[in-house]
Amino acid sequence: MKFPGLFDFVSLIVAVPEGFAFLAVCLFAFLTVKAIYNVYFHPLRKYPGPWIARASRLPFLYYQVTGRLPHAIKEIHEKYGHVVRIAPNDLSYLQSQAWFDIHGHQASTRSGWFERDPSVYPQLPGRAPSIKLYGQIDGSRQGVVNISDWLNFTTFDIIGDLSFDIVYLAAISHLPKPLFSTALKILETFAMGDLAKDKDFAADRVNLRLQQGSDRGDFVSPILRANDEKGMTVSEIQSSFNIIIVAGSETTATLLSGTLYLLSQHPEVYKRLMTELTSAFPTRESIDMAAVQYLPYLNAVLEESLRVYPPSAFNQARIVPRGGAIICGEMVPGGTAVAVGTLAAFSSKYNWIKPEQFIPERWLGEGWSGDNRRVMQPFITGPRNCIGKNLAYAEMRLILTLFLLNFEYELLPESHGWMDFRFYLLWERPRLMLKLSPRAVLN
Repeated sequence: MKFPGLFDFVSLIVAVPEGFAFLAVCLFAFLTVKAIYNVYFHPLRKYPGPWIARASRLPFLYYQVTGRLPHAIKEIHEKYGHVVRIAPNDLSYLQSQAWFDIHGHQASTRSGWFERDPSVYPQLPGRAPSIKLYGQIDGSRQGVVNISDWLNFTTFDIIGDLSFDIVYLAAISHLPKPLFSTALKILETFAMGDLAKDKDFAADRVNLRLQQGSDRGDFVSPILRANDEKGMTVSEIQSSFNIIIVAGSETTATLLSGTLYLLSQHPEVYKRLMTELTSAFPTRESIDMAAVQYLPYLNAVLEESLRVYPPSAFNQARIVPRGGAIICGEMVPGGTAVAVGTLAAFSSKYNWIKPEQFIPERWLGEGWSGDNRRVMQPFITGPRNCIGKNLAYAEMRLILTLFLLNFEYELLPESHGWMDFRFYLLWERPRLMLKLSPRAVLN
């Protein structure tokens, strides 16, 4: 005798109206039992959090899809404390120690504002003139611009030059407006949105670049020189540069946009920064990548911008290995997804004095010893930290300096409240409209 299979049973059930009701009852019963288990019997049952988040992953997915997940996690921490359960199998942390327990403790913490060892990014000193060139701005221009787009153009051009020794956008600013709009839409396809097309674009650029040899002085050159039989495969190189192109352009432009917005909202910070910049650079020729590294208030402004508006507020979750792991002094069961809630940790009252305020002075040691600066890891920590940290700082310092010394700017009314928006893998930035006028400072 042939026994009916699962497909036969399902076909029989859905063939009659009562079958739908039966399936609904079964599904409801399963979800109810699962929710009860998650809340009362799950290995993470002792960790606090909203009942619905502990019972089901649906709230997590809802906030993720709607772009409000970092904000929701922040609210959960504000209500429930340092360690919270944001989904049945997910924990979020505020403590600085969590960075090192989750991502791997480094031999020494970051000291100062930047990595001083030029061997970390040997291409940067030699390519400094290129970075400066793309940051050069015609200070005689004036008018209304969406500065967010232009910062994307600049950083994308820089990463294109450093990665592949090619320039994408240098000529676009001179195109007629209709053609320029078309070019912008093309750029949005592979530089700001569609990750699948990003991957194809990076693969094409890598394939073209691999045919050109190893003596061009870009990021690909040392890979080719060291790429023997134990080196990276073509596929690995393509994947790496897909990340570099997006992360090296979009995140930097995001932070610079946020910094300009924050400066427009805090005139006292803007005034102090301009005093430092005009004193340090009497002429255009005196501005270079090396000099801007040593400006304390410029660095403080950028650090505070990273704290208030981290370009990547996405929780970089890791899975606890089988057997568990100790995180912040507590044993966490294996299989748990753990992460530091970046936006929450960077703006928590547990870590900062006046956390919601933009105060660069806290990075200068001016009476802010109560701040837990160790929790500030915008590039993560450990062996998998952001490989583009040094490049990002170099770009941010130089581009911001050049912009501020060339232009005075005013935020237009339509861009007030600009920072209240959604987050997916990156922030979904609306237009940041500025009215620019030339600044008669540099010779």
